[in-house]
Amino acid sequence: MADVRGPADHLPAWARPERPARPPGPALSRALIVEAGIRITDAEGLEGLTMRRVAAELNAGTMSLYKHVSSKEDLLDLMLDAVTGQAAVTEPFDGWRAGMRQFAMNGRRNFLAHPWALTVASARPSLGPNVIQQLDTALGLLAGLKLTMTEVNNLVSAVYAYVVGYTLPELAEREAQRRTGVDHEQYRKAIAAYVRGVVESGHYPSYARVIREGDELGADERFEFGLDRVLDGIAAYLDGRD
Repeated sequence: MADVRGPADHLPAWARPERPARPPGPALSRALIVEAGIRITDAEGLEGLTMRRVAAELNAGTMSLYKHVSSKEDLLDLMLDAVTGQAAVTEPFDGWRAGMRQFAMNGRRNFLAHPWALTVASARPSLGPNVIQQLDTALGLLAGLKLTMTEVNNLVSAVYAYVVGYTLPELAEREAQRRTGVDHEQYRKAIAAYVRGVVESGHYPSYARVIREGDELGADERFEFGLDRVLDGIAAYLDGRD
């Protein structure tokens, strides 16, 4: 069958012109639909997001949404770009390190606020305007430091990979707590006897030292400690380039 869609239908969601609403009917817009989608998905997860559910949230007919958003996949792209705008790195900041630190801190905070966003961002590349602006700002922090743009891109990717790698287990633990009703402290108490046996077995000396001697830092402290070591590595790399 021939493809009868117009040229605009092949564009990414954020690049498509929005069709004007046709009265009578509730006043709808792409922005209102995206906001409703974010509210629903923040509260209920990706499994709770359907076009019918968004329509009910807005007291509108399901088909009326398709005048503004062509599919659920497009809606997810628009939602991801919208929440990425909330993680923007804003000036002024004192040098590349402070800017990259803000980039990482904002990214983690945003993923924790919108847990579904990390799943969507990891599933396929997104090139919405806010995503590109965030990336452009991060690249710009390093672009003037006698580095090739390949080096700049790889260093920004390393920081982003740290954010994703740290945040994924946090979100997984939250989901496990939601699913089982067992919080972190309850889980620790449940496995305390097992861990004590492991430590006392003598088979895992380094792990035993961590349990006996290590301080248990909060999630924010652990994240910032690791982030600072990543930034130390970039600083050492830059020093080696002089």
